[in-house]
Amino acid sequence: MKTLGIIFITSCLLSWNCTAQTTNEIVLPHGFVTYSRGENYERVLCRAEIAPGMTYEQIHATEQPIVKKGPHGGDITSQISFDGKWVAFARSLSGKDEGSGGNNYADFGNWDIYIARVDGKLPTKAIRIAHGYFPSWGEDSFNGSEKTLYYAIHEKRCVCKVKINDKGEIIEPEQVVGDIPKDGYEGFAFTAPNGQFVAYRKKGAVYTYWFEGENKGKSILMTAGCHTHVTADSKWVYHANRHAVRADGSARGEAGAGGLYHYGSSNDLNWFVTRTEGDNTIINKGRESWLCTLYETDTRFDTEKAVKISDQAGFIDIHVYNDRASRKAAKLNRKRHEKLMTKGFTAPTKDKYKGISKEMLAQLPVNKKGEIFTWENDAADSRIINSNGEFLRSCRLVPYGLAHLGKNGRMRIQGGSFQASDQETKEAMTFSAKKQNQISLELQLVSFSNEVGGPARIASSSKDWGARNWTIGQEKDKLVLRFRTPQNGTNGTNNEIELGKIETGKPYHLIISYIPGTLLWCLNGEVKQSTVISGDLSNWENYSLIFGDEWSGERQWYGELQGVHFYAYAMNPKQMKNRYKSIKRILSTLQPDKTVEVKVKILENSPNPSVNQIKDQGYSRCLTTRHVRIVESVDASLQVGKELILKEWVVLGLQEINKRKEGKTYMLRLVNADEHTELQNEYTVEGLSVFDLPVYYNQFIK
Repeated sequence: MKTLGIIFITSCLLSWNCTAQTTNEIVLPHGFVTYSRGENYERVLCRAEIAPGMTYEQIHATEQPIVKKGPHGGDITSQISFDGKWVAFARSLSGKDEGSGGNNYADFGNWDIYIARVDGKLPTKAIRIAHGYFPSWGEDSFNGSEKTLYYAIHEKRCVCKVKINDKGEIIEPEQVVGDIPKDGYEGFAFTAPNGQFVAYRKKGAVYTYWFEGENKGKSILMTAGCHTHVTADSKWVYHANRHAVRADGSARGEAGAGGLYHYGSSNDLNWFVTRTEGDNTIINKGRESWLCTLYETDTRFDTEKAVKISDQAGFIDIHVYNDRASRKAAKLNRKRHEKLMTKGFTAPTKDKYKGISKEMLAQLPVNKKGEIFTWENDAADSRIINSNGEFLRSCRLVPYGLAHLGKNGRMRIQGGSFQASDQETKEAMTFSAKKQNQISLELQLVSFSNEVGGPARIASSSKDWGARNWTIGQEKDKLVLRFRTPQNGTNGTNNEIELGKIETGKPYHLIISYIPGTLLWCLNGEVKQSTVISGDLSNWENYSLIFGDEWSGERQWYGELQGVHFYAYAMNPKQMKNRYKSIKRILSTLQPDKTVEVKVKILENSPNPSVNQIKDQGYSRCLTTRHVRIVESVDASLQVGKELILKEWVVLGLQEINKRKEGKTYMLRLVNADEHTELQNEYTVEGLSVFDLPVYYNQFIK
């Protein structure tokens, strides 16, 4: 087996000029990867070769063990020195197994640091360096015979370093680089190659703590997450939840093809390796791992799948040789990436998008437009009537919690969610997707906040936070997509697609279209493409629709939605653009109201019923009216001293809100109630002694 691998790689290296037929026609570099293969007691550290033109099967054929596995569990957290000579890794301590097979990765005190030479005959002997975990090589390992190795010692909450020569001998003993702040410390500490900072987990989020440099003594928040990695130039921190953040917090990257756990970046900063499958329940085990391209600038960190490395790899890293083949691959891939970034999509698509045939239209639970679900607003016709004129169902969205209808009958979400959980809708979505094996999702949205994450759920077909058919979400100022296929996982997170940046208060029209292997999306008329998601829709399940949150909560989105349409076919770029042109006027109505901020004094409140009384009458929400006088204002339309009737919510989702006392003053943002005709059908308490005053509406919730 070992001899065959050597013969193969020799023949492959003689053909560097061949064109690689890998994912998206990406050309591979010349180098090698190391990873921990397998799980439990059988996990072992391995090396595999990479060269232009190689396929997954060919890469896998070169796999060979680097060292014999440790007595307890296997070897993890490997990183290759930047000159490609050594690999550093953590090995489970003897006598610290405790029945886990050495898999209790988060028990950071149960690991020692080892190194092994990987540029000679394998397998070789491992050399113990120190007690610790998360080893990382210093930038001096790019060249020279002496190199620095950093690692963290969990019990002491500190980062240490030693200096090692080309024989693996320690020539400068262990020194403490610096202490990690103890407040909220949770481990996952990875030291930057320049030694200036450590990326670590604190209170459920990742921070960088700086030992040296202009940020010395500072702890800088990255984002929520864990399991950190710092790139070879010490500029970017990549960590769980697919976040790439500049080490000083100044920029966020795309990182679309990255996985939740296990990653490494190449010494030439053109390649990224990652375990794309799995979550924290299998953090210490091997799963599907990929080589990806890496496009790094001061403000961008983009990754794109190139070729699968292994089905059982974890804690993966890559070294790229500085030769003609690698430089040529990097140049070609960067040129291709820049073309994708400027043109959005490149592949011919006409033959792929055939819409929906008359025969199929008659077989599916859709209307004559091919819509599985349609909800323009609360006043629009949302019935699904098939091509034979038969009524199938109504597409109904029900508000829960603090969610309620906004202007023009659209969804207004400042808490809570809108839901469609009827069995007919769930089955129609799944049946149509599986039958056609394609789908399009369309909606109009305006976001109220760019301080949301998780991502916050704008729209989902899901069971809970860990299982979904698809989710359109918001992560800070970016729209993201999770989309389920057999290859992309039951949570749709093996590849999370970033759809573009959005601004708060600006209306957006979004269409997402999928056929196996090609995802298109159109955001306000601009079409883009990704081919990192593959597979059919055969593993979709009968999940309900939810807008504004996840079923378990904790993923709250804030904004308004209208124009929701799901189609049983994939739209092509021309159809998407035409659709955007046709709804531009309607989209403009999603512009948030211009409010007037005033301070008012409550002169009189209507007598409000209790929550139980409202519930007994069959309602879950209630508006009230109040007689108020303006006491502070900078707007000529609502001057100080003016009296008016204030209308606002006092019960939503059977929760009491906006409690206000007579004689007290409050800052409010008001709009003319006449512009909100949706309120006319809401249960409203009107028990004031005055009634001939202008009526204003406060639609914000406190």
